[in-house]
Amino acid sequence: VVQPIIGDNFPVEFLPPKTPSPYYSTATALNTGLLHARGRLVYFMLDYIVPLPNSIKQHWDIYQTFPKSMVTGTCYYLDSPDEIASIDWTYQHRQDQRVATIQTFPYTELHDGLFMVSRAAVRNWYAGRNDSAPLEALLETNGFEETLDGDRNDLDTEMAERLANYGLTYIVDRVPSAVHLPHPTVSKPRSACGFDYRAHINEVRDSGAIKSRNKLNLKEARCQPQHSVPV
Repeated sequence: VVQPIIGDNFPVEFLPPKTPSPYYSTATALNTGLLHARGRLVYFMLDYIVPLPNSIKQHWDIYQTFPKSMVTGTCYYLDSPDEIASIDWTYQHRQDQRVATIQTFPYTELHDGLFMVSRAAVRNWYAGRNDSAPLEALLETNGFEETLDGDRNDLDTEMAERLANYGLTYIVDRVPSAVHLPHPTVSKPRSACGFDYRAHINEVRDSGAIKSRNKLNLKEARCQPQHSVPV
């Protein structure tokens, strides 16, 4: 997805594959990415998201004004990849649900389509499909909660709740910066996480917890020779 857009102008590092898990191990995979991440900002996308040429710049520009924030970018919703070539990018092809329902949460309108939204919205909106956060904050909160591996739900929400506890504000950009394509429902089996993940997320929000319960300290592990990367 990324290569046709960025060409060879941006370094892409393909991490060695791990032994496939019989169940969802998304948190572990994302934390592996954080071990190798470079720079100051981490951009999250899913395999049915096509970032527009200015997508990363759009996220980056927001952080120049609001450095202690996590950002959700909205999307154009298309019915087929064939529409990408013909769409008129000057209008929103299909309204992103986060734009349509933004009034349901307390928010402050900023400028140029930016809204600072109550953290209550992260439970519904921060889903890793066109979102970003500072690498430093992701390391200080010790990454994604790996005890949630085994279920595909609420992984990003749990992280966003801890990022909010860490002190990041939540900003939604109403100017679309990616394309959202139809995607089939996956059938990979789930595995019991060992606890009620929804109750866990409520506990994280109410307790003010910042760090994940992962055994590995990501920030310290990045300093080890096998994980050290230029920052």
